[in-house]
Amino acid sequence: MRLAIIHLSDFHVKGSGKFSDKKIDGLIKSLNTLGNVDEYLIIFSGDLAFSGKPNEYKSSRYIFGKIIAGIKQKNKNKYVDLYMVPGNHDLCFPDDPRSRAYIQEHYENGRIDDLLKTELSYLDNYYEYSNANSLVPYDKLLNRRFRTFGNYKIQFNLINTAPFSTLEPNDKELHYFPDDKMYLLRKADDANLCITVMHHSCEWFNWSCKSELEKTIVDNSEILCTGHDHRAGTADVSINNSLNTWVSAAGEMNFSEVNVVDSYNIIVIDTEDNTFSGYIFT
Repeated sequence: MRLAIIHLSDFHVKGSGKFSDKKIDGLIKSLNTLGNVDEYLIIFSGDLAFSGKPNEYKSSRYIFGKIIAGIKQKNKNKYVDLYMVPGNHDLCFPDDPRSRAYIQEHYENGRIDDLLKTELSYLDNYYEYSNANSLVPYDKLLNRRFRTFGNYKIQFNLINTAPFSTLEPNDKELHYFPDDKMYLLRKADDANLCITVMHHSCEWFNWSCKSELEKTIVDNSEILCTGHDHRAGTADVSINNSLNTWVSAAGEMNFSEVNVVDSYNIIVIDTEDNTFSGYIFT
């Protein structure tokens, strides 16, 4: 069986509701270059909205609706799974948002966990969108899901890296992942493939959790999908002679602007020999 994972990121949807159908149609037509594909999945690595407002998520439904409808029409109306995580633009901040210094103070005093509940509340509009589209996470920091194709099982680790983002682009080394959830990133014994999805890469995390998070991901995930930097690319990563983790960094897809060059990645998995091929489309 051949599975195609379409890795999209950074839509930054505003509430205007004006989108380029030409770009959406082009994305669907690009799938013809992949040859025969039995199943399609979509991974979205964050920044669906521009500022986390409810009308932005309403507008984004049109884009995903068109993309999924196009894929289903191409593939005998088969169901298309969507796996997504939020990004920094999905936070809806109050009028007087907290600063980097405020967050840093909580790290220095060992009280960073005290801020998590408030941080997650800034994503209420994102989670309302998720609930409406049956994408409900059982945990708002890590959603661990499994999908089986015959005897081939894929584990998806969906990490929420949005908390502790700031309006100013000065949130490097502020992001956080709790130690008590680290074990959930381990690859299940019966999983053939483990894919981790996160908006910010590990370099954006605080030193208190960065090394352990990166090592756990690399030790357990064959593929890592990221967004945020708006630069499409791929890389192989290993730590202390571990097996390589292949990184798919997706670029920005702006469906509102016609004269902007966008990019997205596609990963084609062959379940028979457990291999994959990666592609970048512009």
